[in-house]
Amino acid sequence: MRIAVFSTPRTCSTFMCDVIANNFNVINHNEGVYSTFGTNKEGKIEWLKLNDDYVVKLFARYFFDNLYIIQETFDWNMFDHVFITERNDLTEQMASIYNIWHNSKSGDYIDFTTDDTIDLYNRHKNYMQTFYDIKKHLLENHKSVHVVEYEKLQTDPITYLNDITGITFTTSTDTLTKTNINYKEKYTNYDQLNTIINNWNLIKT
Repeated sequence: MRIAVFSTPRTCSTFMCDVIANNFNVINHNEGVYSTFGTNKEGKIEWLKLNDDYVVKLFARYFFDNLYIIQETFDWNMFDHVFITERNDLTEQMASIYNIWHNSKSGDYIDFTTDDTIDLYNRHKNYMQTFYDIKKHLLENHKSVHVVEYEKLQTDPITYLNDITGITFTTSTDTLTKTNINYKEKYTNYDQLNTIINNWNLIKT
């Protein structure tokens, strides 16, 4: 059995890989497409096709501009199940991403800079649109797709997963800890971030 978790960062995708590995009894390769499988696009795809009994995480950015995977020719049907993890509140997601990148080591909360604003437009906007485009394709074409919403996963993840998938999940060795950081309070220019993201005009699915 092959299972993919299609995601963007800070959506509980690592937690989902762990839950899936434990409940389907498969190997958790997590971000192996990025770090391990082959040195070129062809090698990575060959690894995914030739191996079995695994769960792997596929970030939308892997497909943007065909960075690691050629989007147009990628065969999603090699996977028995695809789990899509997403956050409804993109401002909170971006704040969480920048918190990890800039602030985790120092322990301080550094406001978004001009470079961060450029980064939001030049990379993350495109990554998110790629995510929604592929999500639409999967919902229309794949036989077994499960959309997992970050916000709904927080309270009782196992019950929630059972309800939305019809699959019996029973356990996880990972602990899902709800993030209680109030980013609007931590960042003085949080409203600026929110305005930028609201102006992305993404075509969502």
